[in-house]
Amino acid sequence: MNILLLGSAFLLDPPASPMKVAPFPEPTFDAAPIRHIIGQLSFRAATTMPQIPHEYTVRGRPPGNERLYVALFNAIQQHGRDERYNRRKKKYLYPGDGYKYWAMTTHQPSSRVLNRMKIEDDLPRLRAEGQVE
Repeated sequence: MNILLLGSAFLLDPPASPMKVAPFPEPTFDAAPIRHIIGQLSFRAATTMPQIPHEYTVRGRPPGNERLYVALFNAIQQHGRDERYNRRKKKYLYPGDGYKYWAMTTHQPSSRVLNRMKIEDDLPRLRAEGQVE
């Protein structure tokens, strides 16, 4: 939300309309360094939620991935775009590799897992919720 100060009055941006975004967005940042970091992290298939096909990486596994994990976490928070999931707004990073990335929390010290899924696997949900056309 942008707040403008005009004399002693404040003007607020009007409430945002429902989020509608491009399904395959182009990165608005230099994504090459992030893709390089992603290439060094180990992702494994999540088996506990077969209805939501995705992969995850765990902080500290393998040992020594802390710097890479934190860099991807920070990129998600800094460059991610807002989307709704279960009525909550979350940040999703689209670095241009066909995947979307998200964290389970916005608090980096408590973050333990970063997720990714193929963009096309999430399109039916996003369309059904009116988030993409």
